[in-house]
Amino acid sequence: MALNRGGKITEIEQAMIDRLNRVGGADQAQAQSFFGSGQPVQPSAPPEVRGRLSDYPNYYNYTITPRADQLTSVGFSTLRTISDPAQGGLDILALVIESIKDQISGSNWNIKGRDGSDGGEKAAKIMQRLRKPDGVNPFRTWLRQIIHDHLVIDQPAIYIRPTGELPLLDVMDGATLSLKIDAYGRTPQPPYTAYQQVIKGIPAIDYTTSEIICPIYNRRSNRVYGYSRVEQVVNIINLALRRQLSQIEYYTTGSIPDMLLGVPDTWSVDQIAQYQEWFDSVLSGNTADRRRAKFIPGGITPHQTKDPVIKDNLDEWIARVVSYAFSISPDWAVAQVNKATAEIQKETALEQGVVPIKLWLSDVMDEVLEKAFDAPELDFDWVEEGSVDPKQQAEILNIYVNGLNPILTVNEARAELGLDPLVEEEQSVALNTPPLPLDVNKKKRNFESRIFLI
Repeated sequence: MALNRGGKITEIEQAMIDRLNRVGGADQAQAQSFFGSGQPVQPSAPPEVRGRLSDYPNYYNYTITPRADQLTSVGFSTLRTISDPAQGGLDILALVIESIKDQISGSNWNIKGRDGSDGGEKAAKIMQRLRKPDGVNPFRTWLRQIIHDHLVIDQPAIYIRPTGELPLLDVMDGATLSLKIDAYGRTPQPPYTAYQQVIKGIPAIDYTTSEIICPIYNRRSNRVYGYSRVEQVVNIINLALRRQLSQIEYYTTGSIPDMLLGVPDTWSVDQIAQYQEWFDSVLSGNTADRRRAKFIPGGITPHQTKDPVIKDNLDEWIARVVSYAFSISPDWAVAQVNKATAEIQKETALEQGVVPIKLWLSDVMDEVLEKAFDAPELDFDWVEEGSVDPKQQAEILNIYVNGLNPILTVNEARAELGLDPLVEEEQSVALNTPPLPLDVNKKKRNFESRIFLI
């Protein structure tokens, strides 16, 4: 214990204590004096700034045009143009997008309770409204719009339109919405403005998150807007568009003729022009003769100037990259592979591409149920379909029941087919044999297998 010799006790300033704590404590004070790491720069922001999500541009919310603040991003109009062949976009890209829309919109769905129930009368009413969510288009048509905006611009938007007991759901052009943030970089919650619709370059209407559902799929911590699949391959699409234009010009505006024919060196320009006029008059309008070779005197030598091959490995590579970006199998556009490999590619593409989108759409529809219909207790669920081919389904179930390591009983297989289970007596009558002892599991499995085969 230190002796009190009458000296004055001076408390250590809090700033000094904080300074030592920032570098690891007082035990590091001596280490800092010898080429140490130095003291952290004193923060200049007030404590209330803690939790800001990103270093967004100053006065970000003053920006009117969507994505205009992100100079390194591709605009919504560009993304829509390059994915629409009618506007000069890439055909392969449009085909891939439509294929995904077909696969997902062709699935059946259901609304049930989160507790495992059928959801009752409320679920039935909502399902009836969702048959035509906007009051005009069937659900599959309505859903295709959302999927398209998700794949192209990653900013689909659903406007909740109040109408009577249950609201209508309009698919709004998400490219018209300018996303707003609060001081922390988060989406403002009601009653504050979260989305501002821009019409003809003018801020038109403000919306809150209770009025519009804007489910962005691929968010990034340093960006307010999403990162769509089309944007991910925009450079490849640029290359493909130039390649596509070159192929089109091969048949339209090419300046090099299909063939050059040499004439005798003694011919004058007038003689060449006269012969050209005669030659054109012979073949003009005569499609059949154009496809035939003609022998003419004078030692004329043909020179082939164009490569007849207008599709090569570059086209296949572009198709593979675009298909990979959308997680679908490229076997529809490339050289054929063996059947086993094609099946593996198809299954992998289904798991990587369509399934995650369907799961995301389930989350979107759950948000619709909660916000639009005030039904958080209900759940949107995709109905898993069985094998379309009955023969294939029977072969699969047969393997499950009669394989070396059976994983299903006959009654379980019948349940997969939607049939009632068979009791032991009914099975015996069907085979005209006495029932087997219940404790002989192996013989019982063989008995059930014979029932299934019949």
